[in-house]
Amino acid sequence: MEAYDYIVVGAGTAGCVLAARLSENPGARVLLLEAGSAERTRAMTVPNAWPENLGSAADWGYVTTAQAGAGPLPYPRGRTLGGSGAINAMAHVRGHRAIYDRWAEAGARGWGADGLLPFFRMTERGDFHDPVLRGTDGAIRVGPAGAGRHPVARAFAEALERSGAPVTDDLSGRVQEGVAWPDLAIADGERVSPADGYLRPVLGRPNLDLATGSVVTRLTTRHGRCTGVSYVRDGVAADAVVNVATGGEVILAAGAIGSPELLLRSGIGPAADLRALGIDVLADLRGVGGNLQDHPTAKVCCVTPAPPPVSRYNYGETRT
Repeated sequence: MEAYDYIVVGAGTAGCVLAARLSENPGARVLLLEAGSAERTRAMTVPNAWPENLGSAADWGYVTTAQAGAGPLPYPRGRTLGGSGAINAMAHVRGHRAIYDRWAEAGARGWGADGLLPFFRMTERGDFHDPVLRGTDGAIRVGPAGAGRHPVARAFAEALERSGAPVTDDLSGRVQEGVAWPDLAIADGERVSPADGYLRPVLGRPNLDLATGSVVTRLTTRHGRCTGVSYVRDGVAADAVVNVATGGEVILAAGAIGSPELLLRSGIGPAADLRALGIDVLADLRGVGGNLQDHPTAKVCCVTPAPPPVSRYNYGETRT
């Protein structure tokens, strides 16, 4: 059993960034645990092949509980280096600034749109938008669909514009409402995942250990402090600990499903629910495992007189 200064659980978007940034300090030992593999498949690389990721080994394959007359529905989540950012449709669009400002108004000081802007800019690299608002030297290369825009996408955008819908040149810029050609995490004809932008370039660092195929099962604690994790790798149980003497930390970056699941398994969550499942209560925190919200998807299917051409991008080049 080895001791680390940081144990990061999950090599998704957040985990890749955290492991890369923390390991910049050569004196800090970092362990990154990922349940999936490090394989970079064709479906993770070729933009128009991204639907092949859904239901593959790179997808946890979750299914929602039926509710309000809908479902159950597939609920894809990435199980690979880069997490969902390695299997999704590659749209690179910030949330509306009003959302972040409401966070600050609710008490999250520094989490308003202006406070977060420098960090948004640090993540992206492009040279076709307002550099005051958009990043020019970040890790993820982005850009809108260029030559070869799909004719259906062009027709959709033109129809919306003719109908009077507003138009914007950047959904992540000053005007965040309207018809637009959003940025895509695609460069040189290939997907740019969080693993591609942040993690793979630094895997050679001697102070960064990556363990793929490692399913974390529980957080280990002592005297009320998280001191490590238990995990299973290739069918073998193992443990990893942090160096308590140096203030070592365990960082959960396992996503909206995985992080609360691990907390609950470890006895951190609503006490009544934990006891009902026979889990010893470490900390009674009522919010853990609740209030998951996600946006719905509505699909419209149309019949065409002839097969449409294959998209060069992600089949979702324009949006409003």
